[in-house]
Amino acid sequence: MRIVTQLERTLTASDPVRALRELRALRAELDAFERERVRVALESGESFAAVARALGITRQAAHRRYRHLTSEPPRLVATPDALAVLQRARHVAARAGSPTLEAEHVALALTTPSAVPHDGTPPTTLGPALFDALARIGSPIGVDELRRVVFDRDAPPRGEPAVLDEAL
Repeated sequence: MRIVTQLERTLTASDPVRALRELRALRAELDAFERERVRVALESGESFAAVARALGITRQAAHRRYRHLTSEPPRLVATPDALAVLQRARHVAARAGSPTLEAEHVALALTTPSAVPHDGTPPTTLGPALFDALARIGSPIGVDELRRVVFDRDAPPRGEPAVLDEAL
C-alpha cells in the first residue's frame, strides 16, 4: 500500500526538510484515500450525515467537500429576481402541459409581467438544453443571464434534466 510506504519514508527521513516533503506527499495520499472511501460509502447508500459523523465534521461540510462524488444532478443557484421569473415560467409550462421547464416558458415569463398560477402541477425539472445553457453560465444566475440564455439560442446544448431547487 502506497500510504504505508509513504508513512515509512516520512518517519525515517533523516533530513528535516525531506521529512516535511514526505509528510506533504503523505497528506496527499491520505486525502486521495479519504475521497475514495467517501465515494464508496456514498455509492453504497450511506448518507452525508453518516460520512460526516465518521470524519468528525458537519453534514454541511461533508456535502460541500464531497458532493461532486455523487451522481446527483447539480443544482443551480439563482438570484431572487431570477427565481421569481423561473417560478412564473413553471406556471407557464404547467398551462402548456409541459413535463419540463423549457427556454420558451422562461421567455414567456420574462415578457409577461405576471403569470397566473395554473391548477395543474408545475414541472420540477429543467429541460436538458435549458439546464446546460444555465450551467455554462455558472452561479448565481440572474435575470440578465436568463434573458441571454433564452433569447440567444444559436446552438441548443444537450444533456440530462436537472432538478429545480425546492425554492421554486
